[in-house]
Amino acid sequence: MSTQAQAREKRYQLIEEGYCVIDQVLDHEFAAELRRVSARIREEEEQRLDAVKYHGTLIEPAYRDPVYARLIAWQPSLDLLAAMDFGEVRWEGSMYLINKLPFGPPLYWHQDWVWWDHPVSSEARPMQVFLSYYLTDTSVRNGCLRVIPGSQLRRFDLHDELLIGPGHVDWTKGEEAEGVNQAMLLDHPAAVDVPAKSGSLVIADARLLHSTHANQTPRHRPLVLVWYFLDFQHFPAEIKEACKVEYDFRPPNWWEGDVGNAVKHLVVQGRRTGEAVSGNRVPGVHLRRTKE
Repeated sequence: MSTQAQAREKRYQLIEEGYCVIDQVLDHEFAAELRRVSARIREEEEQRLDAVKYHGTLIEPAYRDPVYARLIAWQPSLDLLAAMDFGEVRWEGSMYLINKLPFGPPLYWHQDWVWWDHPVSSEARPMQVFLSYYLTDTSVRNGCLRVIPGSQLRRFDLHDELLIGPGHVDWTKGEEAEGVNQAMLLDHPAAVDVPAKSGSLVIADARLLHSTHANQTPRHRPLVLVWYFLDFQHFPAEIKEACKVEYDFRPPNWWEGDVGNAVKHLVVQGRRTGEAVSGNRVPGVHLRRTKE
């Protein structure tokens, strides 16, 4: 991010539209290393892990190679969030290596916020975001992201059509993909395509309705997705407590040697000290109708 004005513009877009794209966040050397390691891990898993029909191959790689510790604590990304005027950043404890399979189907519409019963859900500021690092040029043809701008704050007709499970990955295995209906795969008129170059970063609010196009090519479309909390110092106490329950972090020896030290300050730590809000993935009264 070269100027303060550009950082303000990206912050505004993230708050108003629910997403933003920043080019060249990964340098060429680091992106190449991520591609090599990610391809190796995908090949290792192909014999043991069934592909999830709509996601592609979904792997949690965090502790499998030190390159992912470097990515979680990647300073250019943390500097970017600071320039966008976000305060205390915390790693949510999860990351995913997502490979859209060759000729794989589109990912269905969904959102990922889990505390819809809490009034904080209606606030404009993004609290939980995913950072998607693209390891190859991504377009409509090979399965780029699709979003419905503003859907993190305003209810669209599609919200009432989605089927919500405790973990949306769980009910998409196999040919029939039980739980996915036609509305979840429709070409919504408010949808916007989000192509990205290799090394680029897409930041999106967990509440944002998003999906992907199908991969129409014979090649994998890889990305690494990392979850964070923003402005954690302003989180309601009961959500902070819920974070301690929901996200189980490993001890300080995550990675061999001292590579994990860079991640430690990003982790949500501490014992339970109070009541935790219950999780609920279904948007309720705190997501207002578009016409209100």
